[in-house]
Amino acid sequence: MHSRTSLNNTQINTQIWFEEKELSIFVQQATADFQKLALIKETLFDERKRRYYDQTGEVDQDSGDLDTSYEYWRARYKKVTVRDIEKFKSKYKGSGEERQDLTDAYIKYKGDMHKIMEDVPLGSASDINRFVQILDAERNNGNLKKFRAYKTSLKSLSREEDTSEAKESEEYAKELGIDLGGGGE
Repeated sequence: MHSRTSLNNTQINTQIWFEEKELSIFVQQATADFQKLALIKETLFDERKRRYYDQTGEVDQDSGDLDTSYEYWRARYKKVTVRDIEKFKSKYKGSGEERQDLTDAYIKYKGDMHKIMEDVPLGSASDINRFVQILDAERNNGNLKKFRAYKTSLKSLSREEDTSEAKESEEYAKELGIDLGGGGE
């Protein structure tokens, strides 16, 4: 009868140990969830943090102080303005670098023009005809493999300027406080 009592005590102690372990795991998970919620709240209610998230899609969790991180990076790298983008665009469009990016994307995506258009920097609907001419010449010269997806994706790709995308970009720029008129910031 004595061994039966000690067996019950062992069973009870084991049960208590498992319950404490489960409670500890639950508390750890609840704490992590609460910290995530606090970070979300902090990001949504702090204007600078919200703007940073809107622009980058990222929340700086490592530094603990977004202001310090923002100032650090702003001191190291100048703010990119619309004027900077336009300057880059004027040098990039039609350059050997753009041509290389285009052919690299063609190979990477096996001719899928939808993915190519997303991958080539500054590529827009107004570039489709020009890109097709470049790729067709490279394909006909034997410099690029002929992928079936190329012709298939071209059929579904609009070759006209997508003005709705431009309007959407302008609206988003306004939300971010970016002046798209003439000179940028």
